[in-house]
Amino acid sequence: MTRTRPPQPQVSVIVPVYNQEQYLEECISSIRRQTLAEWECIIVNDGSSDSSGEIARRFSEEDSRILCLEQENRGVSSARNLGMRHASGRYLCFVDGDDFIDAAFLKHLLDASDRGASDLTVAGKLFCDRFPLDKIPALPTCGIFLRREFPLKNNLEFPEGIHPCEDGLFSHFVLALTEKISFCPEAVYHYRQHEQGNHHQIRKRTADILPMIPRWLSLIEEFYEQRHLWKRKAGHLVRFIEHEPFELRLLGMPFSPPEQEILYSIIRDFLNAHCTAAECRRASLHLPFRLLLQSSGFSDFGRRLRRAGKNTGIRRKLLHFCPVPSWRRNGRAQLRQVREQLEEIRRNITF
Repeated sequence: MTRTRPPQPQVSVIVPVYNQEQYLEECISSIRRQTLAEWECIIVNDGSSDSSGEIARRFSEEDSRILCLEQENRGVSSARNLGMRHASGRYLCFVDGDDFIDAAFLKHLLDASDRGASDLTVAGKLFCDRFPLDKIPALPTCGIFLRREFPLKNNLEFPEGIHPCEDGLFSHFVLALTEKISFCPEAVYHYRQHEQGNHHQIRKRTADILPMIPRWLSLIEEFYEQRHLWKRKAGHLVRFIEHEPFELRLLGMPFSPPEQEILYSIIRDFLNAHCTAAECRRASLHLPFRLLLQSSGFSDFGRRLRRAGKNTGIRRKLLHFCPVPSWRRNGRAQLRQVREQLEEIRRNITF
């Protein structure tokens, strides 16, 4: 008997799956519980060796809005791209197979997107609070709700063979090409952290990730060259470099000292080649990144970090003499934040 498909959905939910049998049922059930009825769920089983494929097929047989696709293991980008190619909804969103969403997640996002006639709607309070536009260089997939025709007309897909940062690069390119953006802090996505999750696994793979970073930068060079964005979006690019290879990798991962020095050089060489000193001096950049930009080498960067830590302590003592209580409180709060950030960096990087 021919399987009938429901009318064209409003939203296509794409779920890439690889060995997530422990969490997949809760993920799909949360999509089926949506208050919005007009959705389709495209599950892409990326060559799982556990029972994930069987779980996905069972749900597909129970609900005509769920489509299960199979492919050999090619990675999460390939799985998401396959899902996008089969999607028929007006909008796209992405839910990982070990996460789940609140019942009104899709309804909130659909309403916000239609009100704003947006290409991209930012999902969740955490990511909405990171804007305005000149301060956000990328989003994870759980923060993306995208008009389906936008990546089609702009020939955008997730970069295959890249992990991590495949979602960061994809969203960076989307943000570079549109200013039609809406915000939906009410949309609640439950990101599950567990020992086998991407975040924990990535932190262990410094030797794999270091050679991956030049590949990210090569894709950025190709994209900016083809779209003629070097001048128009230079600030957007600088903030991406600050966020991804600098904050999340150099400062946030347990690289060895030689690896840290290599990554420092990769970042500095890329910025020197593509970004003017004026763009790199933007006040919106964080203090540690400004110190990197001012440094003449990796050792000098370390000296500047140590000096900044000492200066923070001196400025904190001088605030005792500030006669305005509100200025004193605000100044202490800002300096405490800077000090904590510098202390965290010193724990991760040994000079």
